[in-house]
Amino acid sequence: MDTGYGNGAVNSIFVSGNDVYNAGYTGDFHADRFTAVYWKNNTMIPLTDSTTSAAANSIFVSGNNVYIAGFIKHGAYSNAEYWKNGVAVDLSGGSTNEVASSIFVDGNDVYVSGYNYLSPVTIAKYWKNGVPVTLSDGSFAARTSSIFVSNNDVYVAGSENNAAKYWKNGVGHVISGNVTEHEATSIFVTR
Repeated sequence: MDTGYGNGAVNSIFVSGNDVYNAGYTGDFHADRFTAVYWKNNTMIPLTDSTTSAAANSIFVSGNNVYIAGFIKHGAYSNAEYWKNGVAVDLSGGSTNEVASSIFVDGNDVYVSGYNYLSPVTIAKYWKNGVPVTLSDGSFAARTSSIFVSNNDVYVAGSENNAAKYWKNGVGHVISGNVTEHEATSIFVTR
């Protein structure tokens, strides 16, 4: 996919009817100069400008609305964000060092998974309509990668204490042991 300028990556894809949406970033990620963007049918649409560094990690389309989860960096720190039709919503609420990893829309509810990495270990969490729900207590490093909602049940995939794990309505279920590093990177539930 043509990024338009510099380097880039696609982190997520969503298909709605005949339209293909991708979310990611352009610029130089390693030099910490990158722009959050999404593509609709190969047309790039920037979400941020070059005054900040940002990336889009996940995309979800509901009706005519395009939702994208990611982060915006402010110096050495980042804020978890999501964009609805290009308008940013700050999920961090003044906290720093948070990343939004995945987004799911169910009716009028917006669910975003992510994690906070300011504490000694990362804290897994998700937000429902901007309200944070903590999934881990900080005893071990934990993070989330994917979120899915089915019949009012919230499923989040990720890892804790080097084990692949998913949470259903906040209750954790280990998928693999913690002998080596494992992480669940996506989750889907048949409705």
